[in-house]
Amino acid sequence: MFVDALIQTITRAKINGMAGGTGTPGTPGVPAPSTGVSVSLASDNPRTGALVSSSGGTASRVPVLAFNVTAGTSGAATLTDLTFKKEGYIADSAISNAYLLENGKVVAQYNSLSQAMIQFTGMNLGVNAGQTREFVLAIDPASVDTVITLCAEEVCPVFLGHVRRLHWPIPDPATSDSLPRDEVLGRFRGARDAIRTKLEEQWLEK
Repeated sequence: MFVDALIQTITRAKINGMAGGTGTPGTPGVPAPSTGVSVSLASDNPRTGALVSSSGGTASRVPVLAFNVTAGTSGAATLTDLTFKKEGYIADSAISNAYLLENGKVVAQYNSLSQAMIQFTGMNLGVNAGQTREFVLAIDPASVDTVITLCAEEVCPVFLGHVRRLHWPIPDPATSDSLPRDEVLGRFRGARDAIRTKLEEQWLEK
């Protein structure tokens, strides 16, 4: 068994911290800048999980990040290029395809995946002034034997493939509370160490 993937999507605290501004009326938490666009994590963002793969069969499409794009109130905007930085241990070779979805439909397919960067280019996705569109980044894992859910307080994500399933209820280290940097780092390192221990107990020591 080859431990090939630990998918860690951008945390709610991190991505919301990237976009300041006030909320769009009727859409709590979505910034509405005066110009340009802002990006925020969607409320239904998939929870962090892990995919453990080997040379088994191809797995079904997996949503890994849901995010909102809001155009400024001064005018419409057009998305032409998007780049995602892949976090965690998942190798580039473990992803066979990547898509941008909206309302369950594919609106773009990735152009390149190299050195943990997933790039979408040549798009023409318009966002009306002051409006928000929600997109989902989804991937086709090259092969997946085991899915591990890490949700403790939240509803766990659903993976539709025929795979082995494990559940490790490790609390999400991300928080919207204003905490000292050392305490935030401690929370993330604690979660990291708990995951590492579980992986070693499950596979490396057998």
